[in-house]
Amino acid sequence: AFFYRLILNTFNNGHYDDNYLKDRLPRILPVISNFDSKLYPLSRQVKKRYFTNVDLEDEDEFRPRFVDFLTDLMYTRCINRFGSLVASQNTLVYQYSFEY
Repeated sequence: AFFYRLILNTFNNGHYDDNYLKDRLPRILPVISNFDSKLYPLSRQVKKRYFTNVDLEDEDEFRPRFVDFLTDLMYTRCINRFGSLVASQNTLVYQYSFEY
């Protein structure tokens, strides 16, 4: 939840608007992840996965879903990076994905 306000302030001058995902998410992804291509299709998939049936005009409804997205992204990014570093040392690495 800490990163929510930080990202909102950085990419939208601290103001929420209902076009945030469409307009800002493609600009945010290269900064907080390793994604640097196909950003608009990826943004549509993020919207489909995390924001289906969410009233984007209501920040109180948007915020928890955006925090879930950030948490998933940042958690898996660290694990993926660590696994890649270990694998680069000729060590067998198994990565698992658990869904709830």
